[in-house]
Amino acid sequence: MTELPGKLAKIIGSLLCLLGFHDFKIIDATLGFGSAGGTSTVQCRRCGQVITRPN
Repeated sequence: MTELPGKLAKIIGSLLCLLGFHDFKIIDATLGFGSAGGTSTVQCRRCGQVITRPN
């Protein structure tokens, strides 16, 4: 019975990732000035997807 909440949390987390609601953590950040700006590399804690996005 103690495994049920853990399994349910994994299923709901996977469903959220499929819908596009990720739980990101910042891996790398680069600062920039002017129109170039900076970028940050983030990774989802649940599914492991890595995305680079502007700051």
